[in-house]
Amino acid sequence: MINERIKRNPNVSALEDCSDRLKDTREQLHDSQSELKQLSNVNFMEYVEDVLTRLSGVETNQDTCLSGLKESNVPATLVSSVKDNTDNLTMLISDALAVVSTLRQQGHI
Repeated sequence: MINERIKRNPNVSALEDCSDRLKDTREQLHDSQSELKQLSNVNFMEYVEDVLTRLSGVETNQDTCLSGLKESNVPATLVSSVKDNTDNLTMLISDALAVVSTLRQQGHI
């Protein structure tokens, strides 16, 4: 008989939480891409502000993912592996924030 009170491994929970943050990242990036495709001078500032907000949230997702792993005492090698795999994404998001911020400063397409 399977014990229904099996405790969940905290490492598994931390990895699932991290995976959820990365899924949120994917959705937010997709939404940002869709909005940027619809960008026009009419809706420019509204859409640019929305994209900046999403991209900032995406950066937070990466930080939250890694912080959660560290706090859960997941083995350092696993944290390092996840960090290595998200570093390029973090860099690209930072670059995207810079580009969209520049667009906002210009005030038009």
